[in-house]
Amino acid sequence: MIGMILAAGKGHRMKPITNKMPKALIQINNSSLIDLAIRKFKRFGIKKIIVNVSYLSEMIEAHIDQQYSNENIVILREDYPYGTGGALINAYPELNDQPFLLMNADVLSEIDLSKLPQGTNFAHLIATHNPDHNNNGDFSIDNDVVFINENQNDFTWSGISIINPKILIPHLGKGYPFDLWKDILIPLVDDKKITAHHDKEFWVDVGNSDRLALARKHFKEEN
Repeated sequence: MIGMILAAGKGHRMKPITNKMPKALIQINNSSLIDLAIRKFKRFGIKKIIVNVSYLSEMIEAHIDQQYSNENIVILREDYPYGTGGALINAYPELNDQPFLLMNADVLSEIDLSKLPQGTNFAHLIATHNPDHNNNGDFSIDNDVVFINENQNDFTWSGISIINPKILIPHLGKGYPFDLWKDILIPLVDDKKITAHHDKEFWVDVGNSDRLALARKHFKEEN
């Protein structure tokens, strides 16, 4: 299986750290976010990893070249952030016709990837608890099928999923940027084609300084 790590964001909410450093290189107890993501993929058995980069991309490229010169890691530079949907379209030529694993670089978790299905006809999402910054959640689940309530939902998308590249085909050639969730997945959710399961393990989206501190504290205690 191919894996893709989304690492092109500017990290606006992490300023001033991200004034001179891309978010993916922020350290969590002596390992960068991109290191932790790559290691998680490798433990899962991923042999080819795609990483999209944009903001301060040369720093991420240099880090990967130095640390992973013997690994099959493909770096895709975006002239400007193409959005999460645009990033996948840009990566389409590097994908085969089999489902691939997708993860945000700024997600840290102890989620067990082995609980993911081996494949999906459309997309399968890993759900997590609703954090304080997303109390209303993103979606709910009924018999593994994703649906969205108008107001309160039970779960938040962890940023980890299995994607069948066939769902990208209708969007090939679309102008950038555009969003994976809003522009690609929600129409499929409306058609009851997206599945998910809930994982109760530790998860944090390193989106601001408070959550960065939480991640550092948790993984320091774990070690």
